[in-house]
Amino acid sequence: MDNIFFIKFMNGDAMSSLDLELLRTFVGIVDCGGFTRAGERLNRTQSTISQQIKRLEDHVGQPLLIRQGRGVA
Repeated sequence: MDNIFFIKFMNGDAMSSLDLELLRTFVGIVDCGGFTRAGERLNRTQSTISQQIKRLEDHVGQPLLIRQGRGVA
């Protein structure tokens, strides 16, 4: 089970699995303050970063970032 992280969400007792790459992408965005800089740090395109965050947000069922122009809060 490489690259799978199990986390318990607040929405009940069901366990959900998250791909570690999606979590690394999320941390990269937060650390860098934006999608483009996170992509540069993680050696991915801005488009790939956006797609991965979309997958993560879809998985948890809510937005995880506040988008502000060219950055995030």
